[in-house]
Amino acid sequence: MVVYDLKEDYKISKLCKYLKVSTSGYYRWLKRGRPIRYKWDEWLADNVNEKFTKNVTEIFTSFVNQICPVTPSTHPSCDMIYP
Repeated sequence: MVVYDLKEDYKISKLCKYLKVSTSGYYRWLKRGRPIRYKWDEWLADNVNEKFTKNVTEIFTSFVNQICPVTPSTHPSCDMIYP
């Protein structure tokens, strides 16, 4: 819910008024707990981001090692990869 996501930055009453949602409805929703779908979306986004970051790092490292498998001090052409 947008109000929940923005509550740290804005007053809840202002958000509810802007979005034409009753504050009592928001607090009732909050008391019931966030829906499973909302929790699932957060979990999925966190895991996708974690896997993506890990894979990009592994792919980049592999790529660099294929291009320049030696240390920069022993091979001058690697200076462009290792500043």
